[in-house]
Amino acid sequence: MLDLRIESLRINMGNAAGHEHRIHRIASRAAVVFGERLGERVKDSAGAAEVDGLNAQPVNMNLNSTSDEQAASAIAESWLEALAVRLKI
Repeated sequence: MLDLRIESLRINMGNAAGHEHRIHRIASRAAVVFGERLGERVKDSAGAAEVDGLNAQPVNMNLNSTSDEQAASAIAESWLEALAVRLKI
């Protein structure tokens, strides 16, 4: 099992006018999905990891046609890929 401490996850959203009420739900769900997927990827890994910071790739989406779950999943995947590259998992 990988020992990983995450101090903060940041989301920058542009052009979200009219969808402000969804941002908290999307961000919260993205963190949960990230944790679940990370757990699946590292279940056979051992050790600890320290990463000072990551820059995940931007996720482009149209919130008019994207569900909260789709948005959260896309964000979580971007975070996971950034971490995977750094940790080689």
